[in-house]
Amino acid sequence: MRPLLPLLFTACAAAPAHIASTPPPAPNAAATRRLEELRAEVRAHPSGAALYGLAHYAAKLGSTDEALAALRQLDAIRWDGGIDDEAFPELSRLPAFRALAASLAGREPVAHESVPGFTLPEPGLHAEGIAYDPWRSSFYLSSTTTGRVVGLDESGRVRDVARTGLREVLGLKVGGPDRLLWAACTDDEHADGDTCVLAIDPATGRIARRACIPAQEHELNDLAVSSSGVVYVTDSASGAVLLLRPGSEQLEALVPAGRLRGSNGIALGAGDGVLLVAHSRGIARIVPSTGSLADVEVPPSASFVGIDGMSLRDRTLFAIANTYGRARISRIVLDADLARVESFDVLETENQEWDEPTTGALGPDGFYYVADSQMNSGAAPRPTVVLKLRY
Repeated sequence: MRPLLPLLFTACAAAPAHIASTPPPAPNAAATRRLEELRAEVRAHPSGAALYGLAHYAAKLGSTDEALAALRQLDAIRWDGGIDDEAFPELSRLPAFRALAASLAGREPVAHESVPGFTLPEPGLHAEGIAYDPWRSSFYLSSTTTGRVVGLDESGRVRDVARTGLREVLGLKVGGPDRLLWAACTDDEHADGDTCVLAIDPATGRIARRACIPAQEHELNDLAVSSSGVVYVTDSASGAVLLLRPGSEQLEALVPAGRLRGSNGIALGAGDGVLLVAHSRGIARIVPSTGSLADVEVPPSASFVGIDGMSLRDRTLFAIANTYGRARISRIVLDADLARVESFDVLETENQEWDEPTTGALGPDGFYYVADSQMNSGAAPRPTVVLKLRY
């Protein structure tokens, strides 16, 4: 770990009069609390993720000098994640911000190592999740528009694997002693629908088990399945991690709501003894048997924020980030305890075939990932492209 660096609260250059005279937005209690939390986090451990968050909330609440000071320190620690201009509309016209954004953008890695995987010809699936089934030599992709799971076998045959009856299907995993296909699904997020974990028999499409909770304050997103059949699922809306025990239809809290903001990608490792969970500012390490939770130690300059899908192969984590700065796929090598990053490299950035890459799966010869989920695209629906990164 690098030594702690003091947060610089130096004054910025004077802004143009028409910007300086603009009144700050009305105070927002939740945003104000979050700003105070981030100030404390930066004082204790000024990581790139904490500084980025501090800059965002300070700008949001009209504290321009504090936001720019946080961005200067972000630049000083050589943060490689860049800046998402849409996160800083309040600063976008300031020359000081533009200079910092350019400096940070110049440090973002550029890499293009992906090769073709396969394409599902049906347009408009808006596939978010992907899983590989080694027992049946098949890939499965989820649809957020039709509530279906679509499969592709090794002969290239495409078929409907399951129709869930829910509005959208997100994360997918194959595992457990019964080798079932597990799916995180939601019904209608705008009404009184449910968000569910489903166990699907890939051979028949039959839903073997179902565990649901109301969707008003929850969104089950991605899952991991242990060899004994325990299912772990992230609840992105509440910031929780839930578990489903074998034979049960009742979801239980492993990590309570609010502990992991934006909990998303999830992976099991170390013989099912360690659970890794991506959250809004990093990667958490959880020991399910004890409930202990701590963030994976990362270099302060590294950007491991905004991760969507994660897949773990021994000690190597493939992570797809699509929220902050330049979308990227990183290969992260962890120590034997899965507690600290030993090394990492970026494998792919801003591929021309990308339209919001989401999740990936460990296939027989590489890491396969959904390259164009098209989930927030205004373009006409297209086939789904899956790309591959060789091991």
